[in-house]
Amino acid sequence: MDLLERLVGEGTSGLILCGALLVLGTCVLPMWAGMRVSRLDGEKCRPDEPHEIPAKAKITSLRVYPVKSCAGHEVQQAALGDRGLEMDRLWMIVDGRGRFMSQRRFSKLALISPSLPKTKDEPLVLSAPGVASLEVPVVRKVGAGGPAAGGELVEVGVWKDTCQAIDQGDAAASWLQAFLGMDNLRLVRMKDGFVRPTDPGYGTGFRTGFADGFPILLAAEESLEELNSRIAATGDGEQAAVGMDRFRPNIVVRGWGPFAEDDWTKIRVGRIGMRTPKPCSRCQIPGINQSTLEVRKEPKQTLDTFRTGSHVTQWNEKWSKDVFFGMNVLHESAGVLRVGDDVDVLRAASKASAKKTQ
Repeated sequence: MDLLERLVGEGTSGLILCGALLVLGTCVLPMWAGMRVSRLDGEKCRPDEPHEIPAKAKITSLRVYPVKSCAGHEVQQAALGDRGLEMDRLWMIVDGRGRFMSQRRFSKLALISPSLPKTKDEPLVLSAPGVASLEVPVVRKVGAGGPAAGGELVEVGVWKDTCQAIDQGDAAASWLQAFLGMDNLRLVRMKDGFVRPTDPGYGTGFRTGFADGFPILLAAEESLEELNSRIAATGDGEQAAVGMDRFRPNIVVRGWGPFAEDDWTKIRVGRIGMRTPKPCSRCQIPGINQSTLEVRKEPKQTLDTFRTGSHVTQWNEKWSKDVFFGMNVLHESAGVLRVGDDVDVLRAASKASAKKTQ
């Protein structure tokens, strides 16, 4: 005899209790099931709310950046490993203290065009305007060839994280120092098997390479078009439209409205589930022309008018002075991504905040 039969058998009191349980099941439990309990910056998220799920978007571009803050490659497909797209931010340039170099300090890094090795043992080729290219044999093992050839295990820093890496030798260091005009630079490669976890406040069990904080950055073409239309509307003829390369995304999609990506918390790209825990705050790098190195006040000036934390999200008041473009992504499994893959929205966030493009 199950619980319902026993309650009915108890007479009037049993029927009253049975009715109460039915009310609980139809009203309270669905609401409980709709709560999101993941944390953002240590704070519980607001519950998801009923939300219109949009039509599919599609991947229109995949981009891999072998060396942090240097030029990237557009590809038709990319393997997705535990740290993100294979070969993405696997190498990094560091200063004499082992701290990462980026375009925030040296915009000239944008002119360095690394090759995209097809395997983990294929040499990396560094190219830049006005200098001969350099083939850098990949050194993956500690002590592989002595200090000059690389192989030294070093500790390097990316923001607050300390990572283990393998120095890639004196030839690469000399090439970088000559082109950038700075002493004590080294090229390092993240040590095989090293685990750099992402911020646990956004989800546990995820890792990344030498990216700033997340393994994948997603951006939408419609959002860039909206931004450029607003830049044009300022009437400042000196401020030209900006390209997607300014924002250095890994995945570019099309099919949603401008900045619709703010509202999605879980998506499926091809067959791979992904979370979008927070929008990407932007520094001065999007203001750097990646070909000429010219620095302009756009796009930040226009982003300040409609893409601060108070505009884009209800998640965290600490973001109110930052500006945002694109979404940071955590992927739940490995696989292969291809241009043309469908992007489905699986879960949407509360729309309690202000309209994103007001």
